[in-house]
Amino acid sequence: MEAWKVCLLVVALVLSVGECKKSSRKYKTNSRSLKDASIYKRQTSCGANEFQCNNGVCIQLDWQCDVDRDCSDGSDELNCPTDCTGEHQLKCNNGKCITREYLCDGDNDCGDMTDETDCHKVECTSGEIHCDNFLCIESTWLCDGDNDCGDNWDERNCTGSCSSTQFKCADGSKCIDARWECDGDRDCADSSDELNCVCDENTQFKCANGPCIPINWKCDKDNDCGDASDELGCPTLHPSLCSDMLTVRDCALMNETAHPICLDAVDGHKYCRKFCNLCMIDPNITHP
Repeated sequence: MEAWKVCLLVVALVLSVGECKKSSRKYKTNSRSLKDASIYKRQTSCGANEFQCNNGVCIQLDWQCDVDRDCSDGSDELNCPTDCTGEHQLKCNNGKCITREYLCDGDNDCGDMTDETDCHKVECTSGEIHCDNFLCIESTWLCDGDNDCGDNWDERNCTGSCSSTQFKCADGSKCIDARWECDGDRDCADSSDELNCVCDENTQFKCANGPCIPINWKCDKDNDCGDASDELGCPTLHPSLCSDMLTVRDCALMNETAHPICLDAVDGHKYCRKFCNLCMIDPNITHP
């Protein structure tokens, strides 16, 4: 990539870094380090409780039209109510519109305390529990080693046993959501949640160090396993096949700039084709 483009991208990245999505909900992907490449994989389809951005990224469905721009291209806030009547919006007494997710989270987001009034009357949804400060958190977050309530209420009186919806790390350090076992991310400090995993041989590849990854991540020039076992014994790829010249982390950072690399068909295909979902299947077909 030409030097001037790199400079522009770096400057744009610095300018575009804003406040992280503040939420009383703990979303697994938001707790990942940028160094964890697996969270930046593009998905071909999103789940029933997800919204797919125009650039292919899947976000939580209730983030759509919540007055926060969660898609880097802003597509989650297009064609949304402008009078704060949306399902995921909350109108403050002073007229300000905020995301409903900020209701009773302990922060004065409205500026006039509208969002923090009568919080004891707020009912938690199914699968959630009230902290002693009336904040609602997922029941699976109890005794998981994270201070989700803000006053550490969810980490008090922990006996060392995990609930039926949790997985206990082998070193006994914490309980994690059972759905996080064998998902390709190391949530336990000892990586015990990614050991002894049974992979689906039709759709997954089993790494030498234990985790299962999507089979199409094998031989794509990214170290998805962490031990590079998914990149061993690979054939030489045709230039049109799916592989990125830059690391997944670099592609992710460049896609968060004011000029996302995935929106540039030429640079996106040249440098971040897999990340931008611009991969060709037929080696005889070249990208426009």
